[in-house]
Amino acid sequence: MSGILQTFLMYKDIVANAFGLFGGGYSYTDYTDKYTYSDDTVVAGTVLGLARSYLAATGNSTVGIFGGGVTTAHTDKYTYSDDTVSTGTVLGLARYYLAATGNSTVGIFGGGGAYSDYTDKYTYSDDTVAAGTVLGLARRMLAACSSTANGL
Repeated sequence: MSGILQTFLMYKDIVANAFGLFGGGYSYTDYTDKYTYSDDTVVAGTVLGLARSYLAATGNSTVGIFGGGVTTAHTDKYTYSDDTVSTGTVLGLARYYLAATGNSTVGIFGGGGAYSDYTDKYTYSDDTVAAGTVLGLARRMLAACSSTANGL
């Protein structure tokens, strides 16, 4: 099989199987929903390792990282290819009402708690967490997004 054809088939398979994950929730749940974009279907995903509410999530093309929540710095690493969940590296600061964004190599968890400007930089490849650059304004209940230039 030629390299171009093989790449196309891999891309076609990735696009056909593209999905998003929803996890956690207000009532301290570990439940996840797997939303398939191509046909608008929802099925149960693998449960998270810790039930919690007010958490945030980020990810790349291979893993999703669910982090934080009420009274915890815990993270769960959801591997898309086999729907497995493992414990990730704890965030540097336990907080809730935070937001997350990222690119293909790192996820950034920011804000939250009692009006924080703190950020954590989670590197997907080696599961390390380091303090990131502080936000310009301490806040909670914020939202985050990423540009297409980040390869998502």
